[in-house]
Amino acid sequence: MNLLRLFVPENWSPDDQNVTQWFWVTDTGLKGGRLDRGLPTGFRTQVFLPACEVLTLDIDLPRKGRWREALPYAVEEYLLGDLNNAHIVSDIQSVSPLTRAQILDRNWLNQLLAYLKEQGVSVDEMYSQSAVISNQPNEWTALINVHGAYLVQQNGLSHALDTVESDEPPFILKKILSEKDKTQRPTHLRLIWEGIAPDRVEQVSIAWSEELGVRCTIEGNFKGYAMRPLSAHASNVLTGAFASDSTNNWRKLNRPLKLTLILAAATVLVWVLGFSVQTWLWGNTIRQLKAQTETELRRGFPETRSILNPQLQMQKGLADLRAQAGTYSPDELPALLGRLKELGDIDYAHLISLDYQNQNALLVWHCDSADQAETLLGQLKKLGLEGTLKADSNGQNVMLKLMKATP
Repeated sequence: MNLLRLFVPENWSPDDQNVTQWFWVTDTGLKGGRLDRGLPTGFRTQVFLPACEVLTLDIDLPRKGRWREALPYAVEEYLLGDLNNAHIVSDIQSVSPLTRAQILDRNWLNQLLAYLKEQGVSVDEMYSQSAVISNQPNEWTALINVHGAYLVQQNGLSHALDTVESDEPPFILKKILSEKDKTQRPTHLRLIWEGIAPDRVEQVSIAWSEELGVRCTIEGNFKGYAMRPLSAHASNVLTGAFASDSTNNWRKLNRPLKLTLILAAATVLVWVLGFSVQTWLWGNTIRQLKAQTETELRRGFPETRSILNPQLQMQKGLADLRAQAGTYSPDELPALLGRLKELGDIDYAHLISLDYQNQNALLVWHCDSADQAETLLGQLKKLGLEGTLKADSNGQNVMLKLMKATP
């Protein structure tokens, strides 16, 4: 997603309609100095506020209980205006164990957002300008412009400074340094300027280095930092009632990403439609086979009144037909063996094999002679078993092909 960053002028007020003092930059290399001409569209938009409009505090609050309710009262002593008009953004992670609080004038913020909306700017995120300043250990940064200055410490805490009208370091800067012990004082102070002549910044750098006892270096114009990554201490101030509306996020996506998402959605849609059609075809095939089975069942067994399970009913009907034709099915063989046990022990014959072939039970007996085989067949007939007798070549093995069982 392409990114547009818009920087609010240091002296902007709701009555200021001067669009030429604005500055914007994108990650595609576009830059501009007007709000009403050439502003790109279709970008995720981040707006950066002058640090003088954002009061930053690190407050010691209990981490348990209703600390959020206690936060407004903890910052009240630092406010000049009405507490009810303060928009407070809290962060309990970045400066643990303290709580980082950023405080803005609610009316001013409402008027700024309304003004941007009139200019056609849809804001996604909003930060203090200090959010793009990342300091190394023992390093602080001072941003200086014609309207004032502000200080960004190593932990991201920022302070508004006096206007730099002379080479003398701002009083607040000297006071902050005096309150720090040796381990907390910076060894390096970077100066980032905006709208000030380079030779003037050079004079300030030399004077501050001598007076503060801290090495001061010039890091160049602030616009060179406009597309730096957000620092670890950056907090979006659009929270609560000011949370940005994400309904327009689609139009802010770049064209390749849009095409990728559309292609992915189309692929999923085609797959779902294909699966649905295939499922319907399978179901239709099953319904046709079921209807065909029911038709064949009624054609073969017209006496069937109701059909619950055509396959099972068809199998039962076929089993009944086999029984009427006098043939044994494989599941009837255990019952057949049970009938043969009624013969008892036969001293002149014993069963060699029992097999099922061509829907008939085939039994092979070994008898001592052909006469004994005839006697065995007679005993079988007394049990209601009908069959044929066939002797082998030596006249001693007997094959009985049982066609049916009668009660």
